[in-house]
Amino acid sequence: GTGPHPAVLMPCGHTAIAKAGEVYQKASISLVRAGLAVFCFDPIGQGERRHRLPDGTPEFNSPTSEHQLMGIAGTPVSLSLARAMIWDGIRALDYLESRKDIRGDRLGCTGVSGGGTMTSYLMALDERVVAAAPACYLTGFRRLLETLGPQDFEQNLFGQITAGLDHSDYVLMRAPRPVLIMAATQDFFDIQGAWNVFREGKRIYGRLGFPERVELVEADTKHDLAIEMC
Repeated sequence: GTGPHPAVLMPCGHTAIAKAGEVYQKASISLVRAGLAVFCFDPIGQGERRHRLPDGTPEFNSPTSEHQLMGIAGTPVSLSLARAMIWDGIRALDYLESRKDIRGDRLGCTGVSGGGTMTSYLMALDERVVAAAPACYLTGFRRLLETLGPQDFEQNLFGQITAGLDHSDYVLMRAPRPVLIMAATQDFFDIQGAWNVFREGKRIYGRLGFPERVELVEADTKHDLAIEMC
């Protein structure tokens, strides 16, 4: 149809081919079949935005290596890679809002892994994200550091732990707008931590009078955007 349609922004996780990856294509198609427009874009250092040598080969072995080196280069001058990537997402929302065939008052965001990170940031920082569903990321820093350890550069914000900002705060900062935490039982992002984030969110949303607006779905799968989550 001609719309205007509700739309979902889908930031990608840490894969070299980014939006061309099977998981993002399948998820996007599934949302389109449900009547939603989808904007799935390549993050910095991934897909069509990888740094390449004159012969066309990628300059770095992986997106995570590229992110690490870009992040380290910016640190001495207080430039955060997360800030640049968050701005990417905000400008993507700007673009969706500008289209006549998109309902700017009905924008959502979802992503898995690194895309779950960006979804968590964007749902906390941009009020235009009416509904959000971060997948395979939210767990809390205690469980993260006790299990997997520090993540990619943009997932480690300067002074975050010192300031007391934890994963659950990304949920609480957007209360009482709807959040679906999508988690995997066998994920390396600890499932216990995901449930802790959910319980804290449910408690605060309940006090605000909207306990039904935060939920968790747990799929018995590994680190992926599984069909059981949708």
